[in-house]
Amino acid sequence: MLLSVTFAIAEDWPSLDLPALAVPGNLPESVEVTVDDPVYHAEKRYEGHPLATVLAQNPELETLRAEGAVAIFEAADGYKAVMSLDKALTPGGIIATRDLDAPPGSNWHEFKQGKQTITPAPYYLVWPTNRTTIGPSSGPTN
Repeated sequence: MLLSVTFAIAEDWPSLDLPALAVPGNLPESVEVTVDDPVYHAEKRYEGHPLATVLAQNPELETLRAEGAVAIFEAADGYKAVMSLDKALTPGGIIATRDLDAPPGSNWHEFKQGKQTITPAPYYLVWPTNRTTIGPSSGPTN
């Protein structure tokens, strides 16, 4: 359910609107990854786009990086994960756009969050290299 990424330095809050970037041709070529997903408690396969390449579409990226900015990933349900921009730009981060193991006719498997049944749609941030997923209930914050 990732909807936006905000970069923060003091009172400056430039951001990338991920749904607006999803226009054909704006996102880098998609990749497939496999992760041990802590939300689903299972190995999952996703299709998505490399996070560093998506973040590079912000024209202020190098300035933000030099100033020690953090990236704030905000999900549709209000969940926010914060990490240094340098960490967000490390190789491996993927903005997943669909669950390759979802049932036919669906892009995502549902899961329980409290009393609700939800999906990570439209975007789900995963890190296959360190087995960390940013979703409604977990993610790296340093």
